[in-house]
Amino acid sequence: MNLGARALQAQSHMKDGVLHFCHTSCLLFDGGSVLSYLQKVKGFMDSHPFEVFTFVFTNPERVSPKAVWSPLFEQSGLASMAYVPPHLPMKATEWPTLGEMIQTGKRLVVFMDYGSNPAEVSYILPQFDHIWEPPFSSTDPNFPCRVDRISGPLSSQDHMFMINHNLNVKVFPWVQRRSPSPDPGFFDTIAGAINNGINAVKDTVNNGVSTVVGAVNNGIDQINNGIGQINNGVDQGKDTLASVLVPDFLNAAKTNSMSSIVKDSEGCAPFSGGKRTNFVMLDFIDLGDGRQAVENLNGFF
Repeated sequence: MNLGARALQAQSHMKDGVLHFCHTSCLLFDGGSVLSYLQKVKGFMDSHPFEVFTFVFTNPERVSPKAVWSPLFEQSGLASMAYVPPHLPMKATEWPTLGEMIQTGKRLVVFMDYGSNPAEVSYILPQFDHIWEPPFSSTDPNFPCRVDRISGPLSSQDHMFMINHNLNVKVFPWVQRRSPSPDPGFFDTIAGAINNGINAVKDTVNNGVSTVVGAVNNGIDQINNGIGQINNGVDQGKDTLASVLVPDFLNAAKTNSMSSIVKDSEGCAPFSGGKRTNFVMLDFIDLGDGRQAVENLNGFF
């Protein structure tokens, strides 16, 4: 926040019955409880009464806004500062100005990707009804743009939009994808096929059936089928390794340069009626020209 970030994005997960902000899994990275995060933002907003914030929260587990999220906003003191639109959805041109939000004290806008229900919690708004996004987790420094995530009745031109300007690299670049997306249940299938083959041989021998050879061949066929599925599982494992990405820290300053960010916004403008991006999502915002680029997009220079 001290670096100038006024749109804050975080991913939530339940951990031991408490909602936390974690990336993918709390075992990988645990940013602490959502309540602690909200309290920290509330303290900053209290000491900076002319600042307006936007939350873009991801809720992959569809945790209930009414039962879980809303009490946390109430406890932190942010609920009373959250903006409630006069109707939904709101076109990009219908939102109040920053000055109007400051004057009314409603200086916080809250968006949630999945699971929002404004009928129950009026200030937690459905993100993709109002903000569209291009693809995320890009490995291409040119950030080719298209409308990737969007919902609701409004056109992309009537949405706001956010560029996912964070570059990633493959952890295992030498591993090539070999098959369709991995099937998480393939190990069970492998074991079942091999066991079926073995059991077919056992049953035939135990029953004294004269067609032992045929049964053995049938069992061998099923074992071979299991081996084939093992090979398929290996290929799927390669697919998984090939899809593992991490943020490209080494090129962060270049990715967060003025030219790269502005170019990304310009690349998406044709999908939004020629408008500049409303939000810029960055990794490593302390590197590069993120703040200056946003000021440029806002028309300050």
